[in-house]
Formats: sequence, structure tokens, C-alpha cells
Amino acid sequence: MAAPGGIPDWAADLFSRISIPRLAGSAAVEQVELAISERLGAWGYAVERRPFATSPRRLVAARVATTMTAALSVALWAALVSPGPRWAAAALATAGAGTIWWAVKAVTAGRMAGIRPMVEARNLIATHGTPGIWLVAHSDSKRQPLSLAGRVSAAAGMVLGALAVLICLVSRFWGPVPLEAAAPPALLLAACALALSGPVASDASPGAIDNATGIIAVLVAAERLANRGDVGVLITGAEEFGMEGARAWIAPGTSRQFINFDGIDGVGAYNLMSHGSRDRTTSGPALASVVGQELRREGPVRAAPLPLGIFVDGAVLAGSRHRPGMEGVTVSRGTWATLRVIHTIWDLPGRVSLQGAVGAGEAAARAVARVLGER
Repeated sequence: MAAPGGIPDWAADLFSRISIPRLAGSAAVEQVELAISERLGAWGYAVERRPFATSPRRLVAARVATTMTAALSVALWAALVSPGPRWAAAALATAGAGTIWWAVKAVTAGRMAGIRPMVEARNLIATHGTPGIWLVAHSDSKRQPLSLAGRVSAAAGMVLGALAVLICLVSRFWGPVPLEAAAPPALLLAACALALSGPVASDASPGAIDNATGIIAVLVAAERLANRGDVGVLITGAEEFGMEGARAWIAPGTSRQFINFDGIDGVGAYNLMSHGSRDRTTSGPALASVVGQELRREGPVRAAPLPLGIFVDGAVLAGSRHRPGMEGVTVSRGTWATLRVIHTIWDLPGRVSLQGAVGAGEAAARAVARVLGER
């Protein structure tokens, strides 16, 4: 049966059950994973829960980089206005950037032990055959003092501040810059201070939009495609720690593709972002085109990269120059108001309509059938 508006009864019930604070490694996220597994199992999928050890080290690395950048901006202002050697400010910037790069690499690689404890997270892999296309969403949520809109604003401020500082560094070769040159480093410092507000992550956001809606979209598509053996479901863990689940699970093979769902509000246009391996030997762009066509039957669609400071599993699943991955697309939906509640305590199930997620899942099912062939 379906609730009013074409939303399946199971979707409305499951959405309320999984829209709870569920930081990676918590007991709550395990409950959510079990609820998802039960639903997939009822449709005949064999579900494997694949654990991996993780920590928020990438979040810590970003915080370390931001803190060091703030300190560097103060030192650069002093070097820019001082009468010292013309190359001093550029040398300081180069040395500072190198030190920040080294620190980030060290924290990310775990060489700075004791920064954050390791926790166990899990990827859910559901199949009943050999998948040619994977339906992907992440299971965890997190709260940060900055909403996603705040993070985008901070990232934009840091980029603008860094560009302005670079212009001042070039000008410094013609002599000391005026005291007004404090403005670019001050902008960079202010953006860093905004990004540094509060702890790295806490377990307080219900994560209704991010990403209970993505899970519902995956399951709607999985139900429609349950008679196919060439479709798989991947529910990644610890995405909020820097796409750790996607990094732990990479399915190499250029014949495989994915549709990733991440943050699907009931308002605004659908956003479609393409991801692809470097050799471009598969039909990834065709998949994006077909998904876009089907999404337009559900609502307006735009094809664009996500705003600065927003990251998704799709970018990791696509691999890199040294580790080929898959080709696919990420589907999201929302407005600036949507970004203002994501990663906050206000990302509640009562403020979002499931119609957007259900529509995305229905569109994905139709697109998969077209790409892989009707059965």
C-alpha cells in the first residue's frame, strides 16, 4: 500500500525509524543498518555487513589545516607590511603551505597517534547476482556547529582570502604594501575562525535530509528492481568522517556504474553531478543523461558540481589517477534553506517531504532499466 502522495507505507515508517542521531560507530547507526538490512532481505537481496575500522582523522586534518592557515595569515600580514627583504613574505607563504601540507598528510595517514580513537563502522552490500549498477547512499549523520550553508560560506571566504593574499604577495616584490593590506589576511583569518567554531563532530543531528532521504531513494529503487540480478545496493558507513566507507569499498572494473543519493529535500531542483574514471571507457555519461531524463519527469533538474566545501561518496567511488574506480552520478535536491539545516539539530523528519526521495528512487529505477535493458 502507499500513503497519500504515492509514498509507500514502508517508506514513511522506515524514514521515521532511521531519522535519529547516528554518528559512525554508535549503537544507533547499527540499529539503522539492521532496519535497512531487514527491508532489503524481505525483497530477496543477500545482505553482507562488512566492518572496517575508522576515525574522524580527515575531519581533524581539515581542522589542523584551518588552524595553521589562520596562524599563517597573521604572520603573512606582518611580513607584508614590514620593510624586510622583498622575498620574505613569499618565502614565509611557501614554507607555511608546505608545513600545512605535511601536517594534513600526517594526520590523514594516522601518523599522529592518539588524536582520535578508532571506531568500527560497516558497509552494507546487498546483491542477488552480479551488479552492473550500484545504488548508493550513506547511513550515518553528524552535527557540527556550522550548518552545510555555513561551511560553504567559510570555504568561499577562505578561497577569496587566499587569492587576495596571493595578490598582496606578488605586490610585495615591488616594496612593502600599505597597512590596508591587512584586509586580505583578515578575511582569511575570519573565514578560518568561522570554520573552526565548535567541535569536529557530535552525535546530535537526526540527519533526515542527510541522509535518511538518500536511503529511502535507494530502497525505493531497490524494490522496483528486486527482480534483477544485475543491480546491487551499497550503504556506506562513516561518510561523515570523510567518505571513509567509500574509501574502504571500491569495486574496480570499468563495466560497473553507480547512482549515489545524498541529501534529497522535497523542495527545489534536483541536482545531478557526474563522476567518471579517467579513461572514460564506459557509458557513465550515458547513465547521467538517462538519469537526468527520468528525473525531469519528477521535477526540475540542474546538472552542476556541488558548492565549494561539500563532498560526496561519488567522488571517491569514481577513483583517482592511481586507483581507477567506477563511473556514475550523485543525485541531491534542495535549496539554500536546505543547506542551512543539514548538520544541525534541525535536520528533522517533520520538515521534509518524502516525495522528493521517492521520486528520485522511481526515476533511478526507470533509468537503470533503460541502461541495462528491460527485464
